[in-house]
Amino acid sequence: MLISLALPKKSNMLNRRVSVTKKLIINFFVLSLLPLVVIDTFFYSKAKEALIGRTFDQLNFVRAEKTTRINNFLQQRMNDASNMARNKESLAHLRLMAGTKQHTKTDTVSQVIFNNFLRAYLETSNCYSSVCYFAFPVTVERIPIRADTLPGFSMGWLKEVYSRIESEEQVLVEEFNHPEREGDPQVLFVSGIYENDIKLGLIVLSVPLSEFGKIMFDNNPSNGLGQSGEAYLVGPDFLMRSHSRFKADAVMKMRVQTEGVKMALSGLNGTDIFSDYRGIKVLSSFNRIEVSQLNWVLLAEIDEDEAMIPIFILRNSILYLSIIIGLLLLGIVIFNATWIMMPIKKLKLAADSISGGNYGETITLRQQDEIGDLVEAFNTMSQTLQDQSERIEHEKIIRTTSMIDAQEDERQYLSRELHDGLGQLILATRMKLDQLSGCESETNTRLIGEARELIGVTVNEIRNISNHLMPAVLHEFGLQAAINRLAIETSGNGPAQVTFISGIDDKELVGQRLQIYLYRIVQEALNNVVKHARANSVLIELSGKNETICLKIQDDGQGFDLGRKRILSGNGISNMKERTNLLGGHFGISSEPGKGTSIAIEIPC
Repeated sequence: MLISLALPKKSNMLNRRVSVTKKLIINFFVLSLLPLVVIDTFFYSKAKEALIGRTFDQLNFVRAEKTTRINNFLQQRMNDASNMARNKESLAHLRLMAGTKQHTKTDTVSQVIFNNFLRAYLETSNCYSSVCYFAFPVTVERIPIRADTLPGFSMGWLKEVYSRIESEEQVLVEEFNHPEREGDPQVLFVSGIYENDIKLGLIVLSVPLSEFGKIMFDNNPSNGLGQSGEAYLVGPDFLMRSHSRFKADAVMKMRVQTEGVKMALSGLNGTDIFSDYRGIKVLSSFNRIEVSQLNWVLLAEIDEDEAMIPIFILRNSILYLSIIIGLLLLGIVIFNATWIMMPIKKLKLAADSISGGNYGETITLRQQDEIGDLVEAFNTMSQTLQDQSERIEHEKIIRTTSMIDAQEDERQYLSRELHDGLGQLILATRMKLDQLSGCESETNTRLIGEARELIGVTVNEIRNISNHLMPAVLHEFGLQAAINRLAIETSGNGPAQVTFISGIDDKELVGQRLQIYLYRIVQEALNNVVKHARANSVLIELSGKNETICLKIQDDGQGFDLGRKRILSGNGISNMKERTNLLGGHFGISSEPGKGTSIAIEIPC
């Protein structure tokens, strides 16, 4: 069970094998990109920080400019109220209103002139809607500057304000919205009218809230607020006091309860990023208006998306540039990794070639480094292996040739001894027995006959042994005759019919060693056919072409699997291959189960 679990893991590990070239490419590419990513990230964060800082500086400038204008506007209106309250004509006008001074024709003319002058002066300021005189306790006179915006003050409200004025220098500033005239909010500037430190009444200057919106609202893209920026005022009730760039009719109707408004109402000045009254992220600069009686806050804001457009463009530029640089780095890394691995790949191919028996494989590389030293050592090793292999092969050929030639010499010697020595002795014995055959002893005659038969069998057996050791027909008639006789004998002694075809002349078979080796190869092949093939027919072809002798032996037997080393390791095939190699030829064999076997040999003449 443990083995069955371990084997798939090993297989998966082999399947996930990653080449050194890929590892180098990945490592080099990551190491090359890492500084680029760090630099780009640092540069982007610093650029974003600088852009946000610059945007906040711009918003601070707009806020400060708007705040200054609002404060100056308020201060100017307060000065107007104070100056008009101290004016002698205002005092005289108030006394006439209160009835403390008898009217004369001159006073009436002076009052008309003063009223005309006052109206002209206030109209020149182009911000007032009306002026109101209140002579305590009940006399009120309203002078309209803009007929359509004349506010109506209740007597109770006038008396309440009158009670709050404590000195001649005091100016009250407060918002007023007539309960019966919705949408007509005013900012009132109230100053007391005194005579000899005695408070006689009030002067009330009315400024429409829309005048503050004129200061705040600026739809010019060159104002530093872009397409989405705006500056606006918010009161303590979180209602907008100036116009909105995005919402129509927002004055005293749009509720702005953002983080910036809350912090400004609490007395904090600063900048931050938060959602505005539209629910959109903005960069905001906020502060409180210095006129504490109003408790207004001023905000200058711009949408974060618009403010970040330059940084988005910079980010995209950095991204595109990084991609281009990354591709260039990848190309350089692939080139360098391939260049570094090229000698190693050559070493691997050469090592594979050497493992296949091709000794002497060398690599040409001019590289003055450790890899160059490794290649040089490899070439030296390869050359040494080739020299040793050639020396071993030469010694093997010499030993094998000497052994086989000695075997053939020994066979010839034994064949001659059997034929000339032992054969002659046996023949002489038979002749003696023939001489004894003249005796009329019945027993002798029977024994002599039996001995003669045994001697005949012995002579035939010796003759067969002699022919197997060294057939006389090979020496007397040549290779083709010897192979033809061998084919006839094999056909006669077994089921396989052997056919021999020759397309060359015996004169082309130069050298007795060549003839003996080819005969032994055919003899060994036929022995294998008889013992293993179970063939019905065998074809032996001997031909010559281009100074090469070709021998082909093909049967229709049962064949075998060439992948089974046990079969190929037999002495028969090994002997045929060895003899072919000793002749400097090429040995080839092909076979499949059920499809017979074919042996092809090519030997140079």
